[in-house]
Amino acid sequence: MDVFKDRPAEIFPFEVGCDEFTHGGRCELIGAIPFPDGSGWMDVTTTATSVTFTVDDDTYFDGRGSTIKFSIVDAQETLGQEGYALRREANATDVNVFAAVTVYYGGASLPWHMQAVRLRDAVLRESGGG
Repeated sequence: MDVFKDRPAEIFPFEVGCDEFTHGGRCELIGAIPFPDGSGWMDVTTTATSVTFTVDDDTYFDGRGSTIKFSIVDAQETLGQEGYALRREANATDVNVFAAVTVYYGGASLPWHMQAVRLRDAVLRESGGG
């Protein structure tokens, strides 16, 4: 999770307006979806195994207070495989209808897959395995 926190520009499939994710920090997610409301400010909460973003303005496609959490979990428990996995959990309120339709019909699956691949590659480079 440290690689995820320390290298957001390398991991995220869209522009992130901060250099790292720190507990109690704020970060702007820029152009997360291709709509006018695709950018917004987030409060950042971190633990040793997770980063949670909470929408903190009225300009984002999800309403104020919506969250998305990324965590590293034991893949044996979640997927029945050895190793670790990146889990994404979201709780959204007052969602822009166009954004909701895009996400529902698969518009977000490719960026989240890209994010997981980028994280895997960065971890492998960090550990000397790739």
